[in-house]
Amino acid sequence: MHYIHRFSAANGHATAVFGVTPGYMRTEHRGFSTFEFQLELGGALRPGDPVRVRSALVHVGNSSMRLFHVMTNERTDERVATLEQLGVHLDMDARRPTPLPDAIRDRAKAILVS
Repeated sequence: MHYIHRFSAANGHATAVFGVTPGYMRTEHRGFSTFEFQLELGGALRPGDPVRVRSALVHVGNSSMRLFHVMTNERTDERVATLEQLGVHLDMDARRPTPLPDAIRDRAKAILVS
């Protein structure tokens, strides 16, 4: 549960880089709806372990996005978990996927990682 909370926070930071910020989502009534989640656990954290989550945007479509997150224990450099998250830019009023605005899509494509 705690790993998922860390990944969720990382997702918010990663999408804000290209313009999907909390303010944008509130103003435009937009959300991010996850439709696939690939979680792999490879290690365990103990209380007090320093944790780092690195994130990369690996796909941008018309309304879809795929992010990949890697969690490490910074004390041991051990990979603790990874999460691949696939989702869509969601119109919260219509409750349907909606295309990303061109400016946001362009910024997102500029930071894609292969």
